[in-house]
Amino acid sequence: MNGKDFVSCWEEYAVLGKLAKEVEMKKTLFLLVVLMLLIPSTARAAPGKPGEWGPPGYTVDRSFWFDVINRYNDLESRYRITDFAFAMEALEYWKGHEMCEGDWNPLATTWNTVDGTKICNEKGVRCYTRSAGVRATAASLIASLNTYNQYIEAVQRMLARQGFDEERIRKAIKKWAPDGDYTEALIREWKILYYNWRPTTIVGKGSGRCVDVSEWERRNGAKIHIWRCGNNQGNQMWYLKRAGRYYLIISIHSGKCLDVKDWNRSNGAIVHQWDCHGGANQQWRIRYRGGGYYEIVSAHSGKCLDVKDRRTNDGAVLHMWDCWRGDNQLFRLSLP
Repeated sequence: MNGKDFVSCWEEYAVLGKLAKEVEMKKTLFLLVVLMLLIPSTARAAPGKPGEWGPPGYTVDRSFWFDVINRYNDLESRYRITDFAFAMEALEYWKGHEMCEGDWNPLATTWNTVDGTKICNEKGVRCYTRSAGVRATAASLIASLNTYNQYIEAVQRMLARQGFDEERIRKAIKKWAPDGDYTEALIREWKILYYNWRPTTIVGKGSGRCVDVSEWERRNGAKIHIWRCGNNQGNQMWYLKRAGRYYLIISIHSGKCLDVKDWNRSNGAIVHQWDCHGGANQQWRIRYRGGGYYEIVSAHSGKCLDVKDRRTNDGAVLHMWDCWRGDNQLFRLSLP
């Protein structure tokens, strides 16, 4: 091919490429128009008012509750929350019943807004951005700051696992949500959660030591290792939450999940704690192996939780390895 032919060929290629791009853009535009027609108008509206994009509390996840509890503990001394896992579960239940149409919004999280706080209904309930919602929610849960609701202390005591006063909790909820069915549904869920809360230690057969969050850390990525067992201390207590055929293993100290780092399936994959999202790298099969001991098997890789190099000393790290029923892969725990 000579130079002239090459230039001519290139020009033809450029024209065809331009036409292809135009066709692709038209196809994309057509699909967008169809999609907009299919989505109800209430869903297409800008966020900030009831009935608009997303369900109530759609920006609220477990990391939000983690920040709320930290803020709450900074402000509260009588009913400090030490069992983060329990309080986060209870608040998740409350989120499911959140009402923007109530006289008062105790969680202050119903809708995300892009321009700061705003009134989201005719009763004057305010809606918040995430950071403002954290502050407002924490303040709403503290009796000394929430003069609107003289019964909120009962909710504080429940969240701090210092008692379940059903009648006063009922009065607290009715202050902002007079709907009887709503109130009773939430109380029923809280009561079941409170009285069936059974955290457990996870003790290695080979070492007699407990699975432990290093340095009592609450951050994402904190190391998980074994350490001599204390007296049911928080960083060694775990809540096993059903997730279909599997369990999430949640630290009561941080409310975060036992997690295989970076979704790694290889031998030696690091195990740490992370915000719970319920993915396969946080799901575990608890497989009984006799004598009161279990294997803890990742749903993601099929590999077992393993004390590295069969070590038995304080600080020996946990990782993933092919299951082989060794004492460094067997643990004693209590299923809920």
